[in-house]
Amino acid sequence: MILHYLKIVFRQMAKRKAQTAISILGITAGLLCFSVCNYYNRIFSTGNKDLATYENQAEICIKERSYQVNIPIEDFEKKHDNRGNHKDL
Repeated sequence: MILHYLKIVFRQMAKRKAQTAISILGITAGLLCFSVCNYYNRIFSTGNKDLATYENQAEICIKERSYQVNIPIEDFEKKHDNRGNHKDL
């Protein structure tokens, strides 16, 4: 029965070549857009965790938002005391 359905599908595709080509291009474009969006979503959701210097990064919180910056923590601690005041070296 499935073989019969496949024969019908291929006959219809041979009859309606333009419609088949447009459908295949639409499906291809949709899969491409989905793949690109999924790729960028995965990159932005992981943040900087893929960087080699991730362990040395500082996290800055401003009004309930969190930002990651690539400042070595040792240098940040040398320039600031425990209360966040800037020290002149």
